[in-house]
Amino acid sequence: MNYHFDNLHFLAKAKKILKTTEWLPIINHFYDQKNQAYMDSDYKSLSNYIYWGHLIANAIDYDLYKQSHHWKDLRTRTLEKYKSCIVCSRPSEDMHHNKYHGVLFKEQVGVDVVAMCRNCHTKFHNDDKVANYYELKKIN
Repeated sequence: MNYHFDNLHFLAKAKKILKTTEWLPIINHFYDQKNQAYMDSDYKSLSNYIYWGHLIANAIDYDLYKQSHHWKDLRTRTLEKYKSCIVCSRPSEDMHHNKYHGVLFKEQVGVDVVAMCRNCHTKFHNDDKVANYYELKKIN
């Protein structure tokens, strides 16, 4: 038996049992409250909203996470800040996570997420990997 496959199957089953597909309004609520707490300089509440948003972001399916207000805003901010692909300098179209574990709902633009053109992003997720952000920084 393939252990990795079993884990993915278990996680998919667990998310279905927990009905995480219904949690999108909750993560959106935490995102809106997080932004309000930031504007109010209420850092204790801000920390709590980030904590709970992070837990939910890790519990829900990634495709559902991509529908959240947080993800959409993060994508917009990333593409506005980095107009060019970090690999080939063509116009950026996609936001790419450098890592997922430990950063969902608290990603930092330019550190945890970067901008890529669609071609390079697709290549990165296929077998012919391209250099990652940190490898490129060493070259430049």
